[in-house]
Amino acid sequence: MQSERTALYRLFNEADTLLYVGVSSDPDGRWSQHQSTTPWIREVSTRTLEWHPSREDALAAEGQAVRTERPRYNVVHRPGTATPEIQAAAEEELRAVIAEYEAAFPRLLEARDEGIRRIAAKRNLKQVDVIRITGYSRETVRQVLNPEVRAATKKAVEERKAAKESRG
Repeated sequence: MQSERTALYRLFNEADTLLYVGVSSDPDGRWSQHQSTTPWIREVSTRTLEWHPSREDALAAEGQAVRTERPRYNVVHRPGTATPEIQAAAEEELRAVIAEYEAAFPRLLEARDEGIRRIAAKRNLKQVDVIRITGYSRETVRQVLNPEVRAATKKAVEERKAAKESRG
């Protein structure tokens, strides 16, 4: 199967600073995705396209562009500066921080949920009010205001995970 013609795109701000380099066979579709998911998208004032005959060629060009042009928001392909010793120490420290966070997260989540439920009941807030005030998604607020929904969702996720693990 032949690889599809693919664009290398660059996103710049008004000062002509390179913000991001990416690849896509559908740059307009990818631009739409960026507009709904990328926090810094409002900084973009200019887009450029550079077409390559294959995805592999575009990915190679992307890697080279990120390494040499150093766009502000790309992470992949950007060279690190830490020595292997520093990386190993940092990895151990970061894993400890992450483990601490993951251990505390359920307690923090429950405290948040209890606080939101208490205030929503006290102020007679509807789900739409909580969504508007917090900025949380409809599904998150639904689970916050209905603990039995959160429990059912958690159980379903765990069951899917267990089924997936048993399959392979």
